[in-house]
Amino acid sequence: MDTATDFRIAYVSVNSIELATHISRILVSEHLAACCSLIQNTLAFFQWENSITERYETIIMIKTHKDKVDELTKRVSELHHDRIPEIITVSMQESSVPYLKWMKTVFFAE
Repeated sequence: MDTATDFRIAYVSVNSIELATHISRILVSEHLAACCSLIQNTLAFFQWENSITERYETIIMIKTHKDKVDELTKRVSELHHDRIPEIITVSMQESSVPYLKWMKTVFFAE
């Protein structure tokens, strides 16, 4: 069986709930994500073109498999409105075994 280290969470920030919803639906329907959770109204501060930018964002928390990360990153980049989209991926260490089993069925169902 795949272990927790075989699964990933990708965090993607977007500038609207509409775009987050659009991206999430596509990723799940194309089997690049087992699940996407949206975290609204996150206030972000970042350097952009020599000035500090501030905006409200929606964070998409994307649960995926390590074998899907490259394709997921490519797809998010195609759908995203930012020139340089924020895509941060971390391992799902110490995750719930039943949740990991469910994720495996999503990606590798026969």
